[in-house]
Amino acid sequence: MGFLLPPVMYPLSKAPIVFARLFLIALTLAMFPAATTEAVEPANSLEIDRFEYLDTTSVQAAWKLAEAGSPEPEVVLFEEKATVTLATPFASQAEKVRFSIDRKVDLDLSRATSLSLEVNMGLNSDAQVSIYLRSGNGWYSGAAYVTKPGWRKIDISRERYSSEGTPSGWDKIDGVRIAVWPYHQARLDTSIRLRSLQASWNNLAIILPNEESGEESKDTKGIGDRMVSMLQEIGVGVDLISEDSLPSGILGDRPLTILPYNPKLSQEAVAALETYVTSGGKLFLSYSLPTKLANVLGFEKGTYVGETKPGDFATIHFDNQSIPGMPTKVEQASWNVIPATPVAYNARVIGTWLDRDGKSTGYPALLVSDRGAFLSHILLPDDPKNKTAMLAALLGELNPGFWVEAAQN
Repeated sequence: MGFLLPPVMYPLSKAPIVFARLFLIALTLAMFPAATTEAVEPANSLEIDRFEYLDTTSVQAAWKLAEAGSPEPEVVLFEEKATVTLATPFASQAEKVRFSIDRKVDLDLSRATSLSLEVNMGLNSDAQVSIYLRSGNGWYSGAAYVTKPGWRKIDISRERYSSEGTPSGWDKIDGVRIAVWPYHQARLDTSIRLRSLQASWNNLAIILPNEESGEESKDTKGIGDRMVSMLQEIGVGVDLISEDSLPSGILGDRPLTILPYNPKLSQEAVAALETYVTSGGKLFLSYSLPTKLANVLGFEKGTYVGETKPGDFATIHFDNQSIPGMPTKVEQASWNVIPATPVAYNARVIGTWLDRDGKSTGYPALLVSDRGAFLSHILLPDDPKNKTAMLAALLGELNPGFWVEAAQN
């Protein structure tokens, strides 16, 4: 079993880089038949607190009570390890609606897309655990439920966070609060053990429309889910980010962002993406190509072209010498396209549309430049194996670091 690479000649000055990328492509794609669609661990993480305190005095110096009269955190021996423990006497202190602790921090979490915390609840104990982030005169709040005993990792997506008051931004986090609430009406005296509070994010993001975008939002979610499955098969983690979040600077220094189909981008979102590209980030867009983004990527947007008969756009044919590992062709039964032409930043056409008879239509299907890529129709579900290989090769072309991540996973 193996992946046959095309016999392509490269300049000697580029040979070491090219062959390293070819090897990683072959290694990863050779493993596709045995791959699973399990979630890939985030590529980046920031440890906010390991909860590895030596004694009670040290943990109480860092974590303060959020409400007076509550038990303070302690370090106790649990499973032969010093473990931070917070008592939650919901029965003895029935007037309390929650038990919580605060810690001062100075964090820039603008890139973070998830907060996670490892917790261990007592037997027969259910709880809601909230992780609050204080920012200036407001808070960001998210919560998860813990319904089973033993160590559990709760993971709260940034998309599930809401704001209270007027927070200054995710780049100005000055406090963290952990709060425990009774999940069911039964109030028990129990405790929660804590370890490893982290913020995390991936090097790759997929931008999804806002929920109010209607049918387009549903279409894009389906395409996004398709891409996520392919990326998981390749071994590359991805963050799902809403268009609304773009002006906040959430993309940070991620090397690549994918827009699977985003026909109603706001002016603010387009401006944020322009800044992202001019700061070094790359974009891969499908079908919808705002003029300002076309310009910044080095493409000139064309006009809509519909099929005159079924099968006008049946296959994408690739120039094998353009990108290592790219398949010769990909079946894609499209019914219309938005073509583009290369104009700047080393832009070029690497894939063209063929009709069902194998004849070239002359319309570009996939373009790449030094700043990104554009697919002239949405990514359809047909020919998934070759489409996964296409996406894998394109990732490696836009940022070889993704092949390191794929090989590690």
